[in-house]
Amino acid sequence: MGKNRDSQVSKVLLMLKLNANRVFQRIELRMPEYLDDFAMKRTRQHFPEVFAHKFDGVQLETLAKAEAETIVAMESYFGKVDDLKWYMDHTEEMPNLVQDRLHRNIKEISRLLETLNLYLDAELGIAAEDETEGETENKY
Repeated sequence: MGKNRDSQVSKVLLMLKLNANRVFQRIELRMPEYLDDFAMKRTRQHFPEVFAHKFDGVQLETLAKAEAETIVAMESYFGKVDDLKWYMDHTEEMPNLVQDRLHRNIKEISRLLETLNLYLDAELGIAAEDETEGETENKY
């Protein structure tokens, strides 16, 4: 049962890794569209879809089996995603200022994702050179 439990934790960590990368892709790649909707329609209805992630749904008992550094990296990454969502949901700044802030936040989120992926890869036994898919490219 212990080995099965380790397998379950590994599966959850892998799902979080995949989800974290997907969240970043949505934030980065869909920025022109969701920023345009925000600027032109002054709506925020689409933000839950852009910023949705699975970290909130993970049980503490599962996370408790991860290394402390991995937990800190997850909290830092998903916390920053949540901070950005909060900002987008509540800002009254003009679209150009919002865009500038998005660019700065995307840079920071990209760095946090790189760190998170390093820790998750170590826990999952994934060698860095084996992973070419899902890497983030810093465009800002």
